[in-house]
Amino acid sequence: MSSSNKSRSQTLRYKNLVFTNHAYQRSLSRSITKENIFQTVNNPSQKITLPDNKVKFIKNINDRQIQIIATKLPDSKQWLIVSVWVRGEADRPSLVWQILSLPFKLGWLMLKILLSIIKKLLACVTIT
Repeated sequence: MSSSNKSRSQTLRYKNLVFTNHAYQRSLSRSITKENIFQTVNNPSQKITLPDNKVKFIKNINDRQIQIIATKLPDSKQWLIVSVWVRGEADRPSLVWQILSLPFKLGWLMLKILLSIIKKLLACVTIT
């Protein structure tokens, strides 16, 4: 096994959890640790059975409501983690999107400052 394949398989597994690439990427972007996911699946405050042999696990950890969708792997004690999120928290925009939108945000900020200055100048002109 090549080192890249070996490191990939190690990062997608944690204790009795196996992560889909989607779930693993979402956990990183949403700052949800593998340990928090493990705690949520193995000791949930709420467990909801869903269609297609899926289960939704919910647990509050550090004032964040962690929600996990998983399915039990056949003939195994492992869970396949399908998706992870924190209720009430929006996803952070990607770095590429932040970079692409930066000029527009700066332009909008400059326009607001300019309009504020014009408004103040007009107020001074009408007073005098």
